[in-house]
Amino acid sequence: MSIPPLTLQKRKPLLSIIELRSFALTLSREVARRRPGLLHANGAQAVLGCLRAARKTNTPLIWHVRDVAMPKMLGRMAARRAAAVIAISQTVREALGSLCPAGCPPEVVYDGIDTDELRPAIGREAFRGSMDVSDNRPVILFAAQLVDWKRPELALGIFAGVRQHVDAQLWIAGDPPPGDHATADRLQALSQSLGVADAIRLLGYRTDMPDVMNAADLLLATARCEPLGRSVMEAMAMGRPVAATNEGGHRELIENGVSGLLFDAGRVEDGVAAVLRLLGDASESARIGEAARTRIEQDFPVATMVERVQKIYDRVLRG
Repeated sequence: MSIPPLTLQKRKPLLSIIELRSFALTLSREVARRRPGLLHANGAQAVLGCLRAARKTNTPLIWHVRDVAMPKMLGRMAARRAAAVIAISQTVREALGSLCPAGCPPEVVYDGIDTDELRPAIGREAFRGSMDVSDNRPVILFAAQLVDWKRPELALGIFAGVRQHVDAQLWIAGDPPPGDHATADRLQALSQSLGVADAIRLLGYRTDMPDVMNAADLLLATARCEPLGRSVMEAMAMGRPVAATNEGGHRELIENGVSGLLFDAGRVEDGVAAVLRLLGDASESARIGEAARTRIEQDFPVATMVERVQKIYDRVLRG
């Protein structure tokens, strides 16, 4: 069955209060006119827009939660209105705590990864050539929005430690939020003070992440209590070894020493050791990368996610 999309609001990273109100009013009118069987709100902003429509039209609401930090008032309102609450990880489920009523506990449905969408368009050597990087120079990738909780400064600190032993390069793929003009300057200043500015490439937001990941040797993930970790999952699916903080969703994705390496975020030297271990032993790095690929293919396929969400739909629609 194919459902034609209806665009009510161009996608933005963050909507203003006025834009959210406009979206909620427009959605309420469309729900009243079209009478869908349910509303599926994917994320915090979406549920803000859907709450009014669900209340005004008495349409069952499913709230798909993707964050560990949210205003408690919003969480309570959404959870009490929802017919079902989906959490993308155990980490998110635990963060919801007592917000959900006893009769509607959050259900964990992990995101699925479509490995077909992660096929590189060009080869590793060709991409590295376009970046003017030799094929034998180690490349560490940090792929995340440049916000505080992703801890890009920690990634720079770890890289500075790695550079004392290996002539590596750090690629930073990601931008600060719209309107944030200070973060990039702060990271540039830090890289200068650490003496690694000449070995860092700020790639900005990329639409060719499979090519970027394929050209890197490993992914460094330093987030504070990551809800799950999309970039980690994609790197693992591509067979790239990951060194990640031992927090949040990272612990649900990675079996330490088997499908990746976890380190204590409070100890920069542990992060340095994890990266050097992966760069220094090609056979172990390949083994971990292959185990990571197998983990994603077996445990996080899109079909499993769709099947579990469909069962929740069926239950909600039956009332």
